[in-house]
Amino acid sequence: MNLKVKITRDFIDPIKCYLEDALVAERDAVKSDYYQRNHVRVVFSVIEGTIHILKQTCLTAAIHAKKLTPGDYALLQELSFDLSPKGEVVENPKFIRLDTNFKYCVKSLNKVFLLNYHIDTNGADWNHFKKAISIRNRLTHPKGVQDMVITSADAEILVKVSGWFCDFTHQAVTGILAKIQPSQVMDG
Repeated sequence: MNLKVKITRDFIDPIKCYLEDALVAERDAVKSDYYQRNHVRVVFSVIEGTIHILKQTCLTAAIHAKKLTPGDYALLQELSFDLSPKGEVVENPKFIRLDTNFKYCVKSLNKVFLLNYHIDTNGADWNHFKKAISIRNRLTHPKGVQDMVITSADAEILVKVSGWFCDFTHQAVTGILAKIQPSQVMDG
């Protein structure tokens, strides 16, 4: 289901909730193995949910600005289209890999809100992000009980990725708010 972003609170409030969840999960991760695994789940919930909200924000803003292609509109909604044997349009959900989806989200934010955010895919932050995705995949698709263990190195990577993504989120929200017209910033 697509989030309807009509006022700034529609994207800011859910992001605040996500960031609060990330802080609590990080704090609680020291309590037990369960909380360490939960920290992984929460970090990726935050990342995936925030990307979704930012893409919906782009979609809402782009409808008025007409800055996107039909393909962009479909991808922002994570949809693909095909034809049925009867010649009717069939709408299908489109799975987009997380790393690719994040890159696309950034490009969409830059295009719609005229931001200049850049992801250094050769840098340490991106490498940590990719490692964290591997940790999440290992945890959600374990081949054995050893795959359920979050090591101290894993935990350190998750903390770095969480901080990096929170910094990105802050920059994205700040950039969006700076670019929208004051008349669009209605919180009522």
